[in-house]
Amino acid sequence: MQKFNTLLENVWHPYQRGNFLVGDLVKFRSGWERNDWVKGLIEGKLTRLREMMESGDNLRVSAIKTDRSDNNDMGPFWIDIVRETAPGAYRDFLTIPEILLDKIELGINRAPVPESQYKADPSHIKPEAPKQPEASAYHDMVNQTRGTHPAKEMPDSNTKLPGAKAATSYTTKYMEK
Repeated sequence: MQKFNTLLENVWHPYQRGNFLVGDLVKFRSGWERNDWVKGLIEGKLTRLREMMESGDNLRVSAIKTDRSDNNDMGPFWIDIVRETAPGAYRDFLTIPEILLDKIELGINRAPVPESQYKADPSHIKPEAPKQPEASAYHDMVNQTRGTHPAKEMPDSNTKLPGAKAATSYTTKYMEK
């Protein structure tokens, strides 16, 4: 029954506080420029509004407000929208009346990814032959493995190293017992 209640609340909630939920993907209605609220905007807010629309990024609802402080279930509703510059990264908040917005129905699908957020794929599909360095870059095989070190052979008997303390150390005496 708890799962049914959660499902019912999710379906019923948009009808209680306007048509939007926090996190909904929205777009501007056609003819939004002719709205009286838009005509009364100062130039700075109008510029920011146009930048948000022309960016091509997803616009999401970040908050739903009303004019009335005593009852939040009665309209008219004001919607805080944000520009989603990357999944989960938001900027450019702006409060506008809900009459300017339309909800984008996604159903169970994820939000579309704007073209500006795609990364070019650096991989290549067609295999290419590896690039070989020029012949002058190769060295003599002996010099590659041994270098110019004078001792080319390893000794085959124990060598006394000057300053070695292994014969007089505590561990050596303990092991001899």
